[in-house]
Amino acid sequence: MRRFTNAHLALAALEAFVAFQAVRYLHGLPAKAASHFDLAGHPNGWMSREMFVAVFAGTTMFLAAMPWCVDALVRGLPVGMVNLPNREFWLAPGRREEAFRKLGGSLAMFMLGTVGLLVAMTELAYRANFPGGTFNSSMAWMLMGAYAVVTAAWLVSLFRSFEVPHAPAPGPGR
Repeated sequence: MRRFTNAHLALAALEAFVAFQAVRYLHGLPAKAASHFDLAGHPNGWMSREMFVAVFAGTTMFLAAMPWCVDALVRGLPVGMVNLPNREFWLAPGRREEAFRKLGGSLAMFMLGTVGLLVAMTELAYRANFPGGTFNSSMAWMLMGAYAVVTAAWLVSLFRSFEVPHAPAPGPGR
């Protein structure tokens, strides 16, 4: 049985929230919902409420499934086809499982942030569709900026987690 990280579990919980949110959207959106907004927050694309909910739920489910799918795919690839920092070290027989566990957990964490961004942006679109509602483009820009920072931090963390550990230098008397 495969071990899942806390990020995997949080991703599954977030998907449960997405299901709740989708049901709420389906009954709360107007028949024709604004689904796309320009840089200033003005609507410039619409779709039916059913399509709005289907695209939202389908996209988040696809993204949430990626860590599991990529894990299954990567485990079956030959070592030479896996693009990983210090791949020869990490995919050696004694460390291979640890590398896949690290990679899977890291990807789950990234998808958690990605789905979180999508949920937050969809909530902004949902609120804009209420009578008198507007799209909060300032909040959208802040969310995207935060996502860019989180993505950069995630990349740094990913590369650092696959550094080759250095043996401690022998000290006096060793």
